[in-house]
Amino acid sequence: MLFSNLNTPARHAALLAHPVWTRALEGLSTLSPSDPDATLDWIPDKQMFVMIQGYTTETRDTCRFEAHRRYIDIQLMLDGEEIIEIAPVSALTPDTPFDPDRDLGFFKTPESPCTRLVLRPGDFAVFFPDDAHMPKVCVHAPAPLRKAVVKIDISLLRTPESL
Repeated sequence: MLFSNLNTPARHAALLAHPVWTRALEGLSTLSPSDPDATLDWIPDKQMFVMIQGYTTETRDTCRFEAHRRYIDIQLMLDGEEIIEIAPVSALTPDTPFDPDRDLGFFKTPESPCTRLVLRPGDFAVFFPDDAHMPKVCVHAPAPLRKAVVKIDISLLRTPESL
């Protein structure tokens, strides 16, 4: 997991050594919170794409941990704020069978405390396949937000020539 802000590029400069990260972060920097229809495909065949999501955050007890096996998530807050909790997949108990078609598995919320991030506009977090994450948690009270989620097929990170 990595946490940074688009306004502090020195923090994540090491990522830019690989063209996949360069393309993803440069693409995110072009998005506008006021564009309700922004959806971009940067690479064909759904190896890397972005989804713009808008929803209202919820209380923690209604949220669920999720994880992916094929895709890395970069979640960038465009407008609003939310808490995202993080835990290692290995420390969680599956709640449902993993769905390979959706690249999505859900997990039971553990009793023990988890790492918590607060994402505000410009903040982004990178979640790798072993990082289960629970988005949608409200900071103070349920509130609307908009964020961009870049999905990166892990196979793109094997070699720079994969672009």
